[in-house]
Amino acid sequence: MRPRSWVPLCADDPVPGDPEQLRLSAARSRAAAAALEQQAADLERLAAAPGEAAALDRLREEAGAVAHELRRAATRCRVVGSALSAAAPALEDAQRASLRVLQEAQAAAGAAPPADLADVLTRARTALAGVVRDWDEAQERAARAVRSACSGDGLADGHWRWVHRAWDAAAGVVRAHAAGLARLAGALSVVSTVLAAAAFLLPVLGPALAALAGALAGVAALVHLALAVAGPGDWSDVVWDGVGMATGVVGGRAGAVALRRITAAADRLAGEPAAAAVRTVRAPSVGAAHRVLADPAAAPADRAGAAWRLREAADAERRARERATADLLGEPGLRHRLAYGPGEAAAAARARARVAAAHPSSRRGRRAVRDAGDALVVVGAARWVGFALDPVDRADRRLTGHSHEDGFGLRHSRRRSVRSPR
Repeated sequence: MRPRSWVPLCADDPVPGDPEQLRLSAARSRAAAAALEQQAADLERLAAAPGEAAALDRLREEAGAVAHELRRAATRCRVVGSALSAAAPALEDAQRASLRVLQEAQAAAGAAPPADLADVLTRARTALAGVVRDWDEAQERAARAVRSACSGDGLADGHWRWVHRAWDAAAGVVRAHAAGLARLAGALSVVSTVLAAAAFLLPVLGPALAALAGALAGVAALVHLALAVAGPGDWSDVVWDGVGMATGVVGGRAGAVALRRITAAADRLAGEPAAAAVRTVRAPSVGAAHRVLADPAAAPADRAGAAWRLREAADAERRARERATADLLGEPGLRHRLAYGPGEAAAAARARARVAAAHPSSRRGRRAVRDAGDALVVVGAARWVGFALDPVDRADRRLTGHSHEDGFGLRHSRRRSVRSPR
């Protein structure tokens, strides 16, 4: 029985604990390890059982996976048991040594003269601190062994165990509804393709339809990713979805660059001259307005009118500049939309052709036309690569006999096909 009072060395027991409880916990851990190993052995025998049915194949696969997890758990329990077994005698030694230091200190304090009492207590406290330090090191060794075993065995526990559990639950839901999710992804892909085709033919609604088609394609890609991660899906679908979206992003950015370059050139070639012409026509009125504002004796009404005339002149210049630039750029026709899509790339292609025709001798225009053409080459390459990916993938799969198509045009692996219940 440990003493309650540790005066004069300290207030409480410096080495608390029960070695017998440690030994009991170590025995329980070893027993748990033995039970887990026995269960793992039973499952491994089940996994090795003969049979040809598809259900037996799945059962053997699951049994082997669970047996592997059980053996890892058994290893952890065995390491914990060994660490606790090593900590129990260390705790006994530390408690015995600390009690001996307390008894010696109490005896020395009662026999020592008052002048030597402080030195006696200092030596006793130093000795007790050494005992506590040795026990702390033993605890740390045991804890380090347990942490090493738990962090390297791959079992889902610790502070992130709720994440693993949520992940497993979500994967189970995906697997349970794999057939429906596969059909949903196929339907979304079909609708996305139809909307993309409609965007080429409807110039007013083209950007909105293209954006909606891209969003649906993204949702289909997420469904394919969930199916692939959970197990029933095919990673090649995810790869093709990702490459297709990447080509769309590259083409969209290149189209924006082309349109920005050709618009700047059109503004300089047509917008600036138009604004200069309006500025020339309104120069007398603008000059008179400036003189009124510069006259300190002008009436407030005259000053307000002059300010309004200056604002109206600036607005007229801006409108003339924008109108001239828009007239030069023009609206993309069906040919450009079919070649470059419904977005900025088609507008850039149309504007490039009009600038080249309207200003064939302008060095600035030729440079803008060349720069926009370089960006449109990237747009065209990305667009046609995206179109070519899916047919190439399907042809390769048909030639290799690796997949089949269901009613929605979905491609599934023959080895891990997603089938709805009959």
